[in-house]
Order: sequence, then C-alpha cells, then structure tokens
Amino acid sequence: MDPGGQVLCWGRNDSGQLGDGTTTDRATAAPVAGISDASAVSAGQDHACAIVGTGSVKCWGENDEGQLGDGTSGNYRTSPVTVPGLTDVVKLAMTWNNTCALRAVGEVRCWGFGGVNGDGTYVDRLSPVAVLGLSGGVTDIAGGDAHFCAIGVGADARCWGNNDEGQARGAVGPWTLTAAVIPGVAGVTGLGIGQKFSCALVGGGAVKCWGTNGFGELGDGTGVDSPSAVDVTGVSGATQVAGGYRQACAVLGDEL
Repeated sequence: MDPGGQVLCWGRNDSGQLGDGTTTDRATAAPVAGISDASAVSAGQDHACAIVGTGSVKCWGENDEGQLGDGTSGNYRTSPVTVPGLTDVVKLAMTWNNTCALRAVGEVRCWGFGGVNGDGTYVDRLSPVAVLGLSGGVTDIAGGDAHFCAIGVGADARCWGNNDEGQARGAVGPWTLTAAVIPGVAGVTGLGIGQKFSCALVGGGAVKCWGTNGFGELGDGTGVDSPSAVDVTGVSGATQVAGGYRQACAVLGDEL
C-alpha cells in the first residue's frame, strides 16, 4: 500500500488475487484496480481485502467459498467488489478461505468457509455474519490456517474454527463453532496466530501459546503439543507477538 492509499500487489494471479483486472502473474508490484483510499490491506491464500474510505471493505480474488463476502460464490473476481453492510471496519484478519472484520463498535463479522465464521454452523457464508460468543468490546483479531482469535471483554483470548490440535479452545476436540474463552490466558494485549497454534501477549510482556508443537512453535522447550496455554521460555518484556506457518516471533522492547 502506498502513502496515498493505493494498493499494490504482486506474485501469483490465477484467481485474480492481485486485483489488477487480469489473471496474469506479476513479478513486480501492480496497482489494484479502483482503490485509491485504502487504510489497510490483508491477504488470505488466494484472496485479499482492503479497508477503504471511512471503514468499508473491498475484496478480490478466489471466491469458491464466499470469502469475498459480496453474496456470491464460485466466481473469482479480478477486480475489487464491495462487501455489503460494513461501514466502520478498523481491522481485517484472514485464514486461507475466510475473512473477518473488526468493527469500531467492538463487534466481529466473518464470511467464507463454513466452520470458521463463528456463527455456530458449518455453512459457508457468502456475506458477513456476527461471531457468537463475543459480546462486544473486542479490541483485536488475528487469523491462522483455519481458525481465528480475538481479544475479548476483560482482555481474555477467545478463539473459534479448526480445533484438531486445541488451537481454538484450549482442549483438543471438534471444530469450535463459536468463540470460546481460552483457559489460563488473561490480561491479553496482543495476538499471534499460526497454522495450528495460537499465542497471546499478556501482562508484563510474557507470551503464552497453545496448540501444535511439533516444530517447537509453542516455545516452551518441549516440542510436545499442548492444548493448554504454556509459557514461552525466556520471553519477558515483549511488546508484540506474531505467528507464522510453523514459527512465532516476539518484539522485546524495541528489538526482536
């Protein structure tokens, strides 16, 4: 995104995920068609969305599961389409095939692949639906492979979606279809979500993580999966945490 609010994209474009009106791969940055007032941009597997104007959302790319939110599915879009009913969005988060929007009023709405929208169903949602289990007051959201987490009322962590490693409920089990409070995690100030694990920055700058741990992504020195939140060893005074596919990072003060 450039300083004037134009969005630039590059890379694979077989589903129109670069938003430039074509399906031509780009090795250099190309402008997304028709957007000149974006304040934020977020990307999933083969789709992307931007916050434009005073809080509307526009999306482009793959739409096989309704992840563009315009009420349709099965037809990718090479140029941005407007997501109806959203006018006050302050942050976007993505999974591979889902999009969630945090509204200024502290509510979260999601759309796309069924089971990850937090509406209590496995139904694909072609337009935004409210996440159940979030009673307003949400301050942040983050997405992984097929699950989301939010900072809820009282600074707790609440997650929903795929839960096969305990990443969305604090206990291994079936998919979590509505937002569930993660036990033992309080005073949350930031989130970092990976493929099948979740991390939270908590009071005092410590980090707690839960979920899969086959590559040490929970940071507790064991490599053992843990659906219950564990402390990341040797991290204190952190100001930010971020999750990747199979890794996590934290900023300590002003340094990584």
